[in-house]
Parts: sequence; C-alpha cells; structure tokens
Amino acid sequence: MALIIDEKTARRKARVAISDVASYNEEKIKTGMNDDNLFEILEDELNEAKEHYVSIIDPELEKRCNFFNLAIADILFKQRGSRIDAKIW
Repeated sequence: MALIIDEKTARRKARVAISDVASYNEEKIKTGMNDDNLFEILEDELNEAKEHYVSIIDPELEKRCNFFNLAIADILFKQRGSRIDAKIW
C-alpha cells in the first residue's frame, strides 16, 4: 500500500482516527476532562491511533503537517469537550 502524500487525505485520516478514539471512549473523555488528566487516561488509545496514522502517512508530510494533533484539538476538545461540563473550562 502506498503512503498517503496528499494533505487533504492525511487530514481526513487523522480526524477519522481521533473520531474513533472519541466514539469508543466517551466515559474516559468525561473522566479525563473532569479530572484534568485526559491524555493520561487515553494514552494507550491515542498511541495506538498515532501508530496507525504514522504507518499510512508519508514521513515528510507527517513532519510538515501535524494533522494528528490538530484532530485531537478539534475533536476531543472542541467537539467532544465542549459538550462536557468539566472543571477545566
């Protein structure tokens, strides 16, 4: 399988990876937001998603464009986090 070199496709793959993490871990997200330890609680899931993402993206594109971290901010914090009444907000 050829590595992804298109920015639009890479951005979409990153968002899908984080959306999957978010969909399967709603309770962990709520707990992590409330206890201000989201990254510790989701460490295994995020590492697994990142490993998969990095395995399908051209390394030069991955170095240039950090779509994975942008997807974390957009999906975990902006979309999902905004619906949670957490102390950190």
